[in-house]
Amino acid sequence: MLIIILWIAVAISASIHIYSELHQNRKRIYIFKPLTMVLITLTGLVSLPEVMGLYHWMILVGLLFCIGGDVALMWPTDKFIIGLISFLIGHLFYIVAFNSKIIPLTSPITAGALLLFATVIFGLLNPFLAKMKIPVAIYIAVISIMGQQAWERYFQLEQFATMLAATGALFFMISDTTLAWNRFRRKIPLAQFFVLSTYYTAQLLIALSLGQTVVLAK
Repeated sequence: MLIIILWIAVAISASIHIYSELHQNRKRIYIFKPLTMVLITLTGLVSLPEVMGLYHWMILVGLLFCIGGDVALMWPTDKFIIGLISFLIGHLFYIVAFNSKIIPLTSPITAGALLLFATVIFGLLNPFLAKMKIPVAIYIAVISIMGQQAWERYFQLEQFATMLAATGALFFMISDTTLAWNRFRRKIPLAQFFVLSTYYTAQLLIALSLGQTVVLAK
């Protein structure tokens, strides 16, 4: 019952935040942007099994760094680099989580697809990045590795939890690609709606994977 209440709370909070972003209501943004991620993290916490493993701890820490990234990015002053670093660290924790209990790089198709994705996206953004070339290149590399590891984990373990996490990683990549394209290359109509809806979907799926990952705690 509690998990259902939290799902509803996440949906309401996320909707209010997205609406507030579209209408530039700063007061509501300051409340509902961090609140949505806190609720998502709580959803993961109440789903935890009695015995926790590396996967659970790494995902929880990753979620906390993502909350930090959200807080950095919500202020009117440009704290993009701080937010980028916070999300980057969060992704590194996700990578450690997704890499636990699997053999890395056993699917050349997955690795090739993510390498192609990273190369194409950076190539398209590169002329518009100016001083942000290196930070953005590092971030694209890390999020691509995160996505690759999430899908590698799904292909090897074929659990419901790994499907949730892999789908979440895919939504995360869509969200960040949309964000980068809108910020550096060309403005996208309703960009905030697409960025935030895919972002919250990603984080919720990753958080929900905590409740299904019981065998990995052994």
